[in-house]
Amino acid sequence: MVTMSKLVLCACKRGKKISRQKLSDWLHELDNQNVAYTLVDDLCGLAAKGKIELSDVSDGEKTVFIGCQPKAMRNLLKNAGIQVDENKFDFKNAKETPFDFLKENDFSKGQSKQITYDKDWKPWYPVLDYSLCTSCQKCMNFCLFGVYTLSDEGKVIVENPENCKDLCPACARTCPQGAIVFPKHHDSPIDGGEGEFKDDAGSLLTQIQKSNDVYQLFGKQKKSFRCFII
Repeated sequence: MVTMSKLVLCACKRGKKISRQKLSDWLHELDNQNVAYTLVDDLCGLAAKGKIELSDVSDGEKTVFIGCQPKAMRNLLKNAGIQVDENKFDFKNAKETPFDFLKENDFSKGQSKQITYDKDWKPWYPVLDYSLCTSCQKCMNFCLFGVYTLSDEGKVIVENPENCKDLCPACARTCPQGAIVFPKHHDSPIDGGEGEFKDDAGSLLTQIQKSNDVYQLFGKQKKSFRCFII
């Protein structure tokens, strides 16, 4: 008996990692091929605020997630307490995966469903890759906003994701192991993709360290440049 795979598509509702056109193309193709799928409004939001709904999506069956960077999605689930069995879970980048992928796999057929994310908070926050993290605490000591803390076992964890400042990935640039991922960032490797860190952040990091009012500094950066601030 062939085991049919489930398909989960992330819409990245509160970010721009998947364009509206690409999302529309995927939905059109899934409907054309009668593939049963679950449309998740925002996987980052659910991982932080909707863990019950997320556990329903990842209920132990063979599941393929289509969304942003595979590394980001994998660690979002792991950080949310989901047991990620590499034999049952697969992760595909929506921008890079051809639609022929659907024909090459046995997906469940039938009706689709949607899991909404209606919180006001934009889920911008760091995700730790514990296969790389050594709990050196450099991120925790660098972060000004109390995002990180230590567990009882001495492991660095993201305790307060809402404290993270929108568009600030500074801690990822300080991590000596490259273990910090910001799924909604536009550049690799910060978003979990391949690549090397650019050497262009020093001046702003210095501003942050010297500033008496970091919130005001961030506000000026966002208003002036309307881009990622670090």
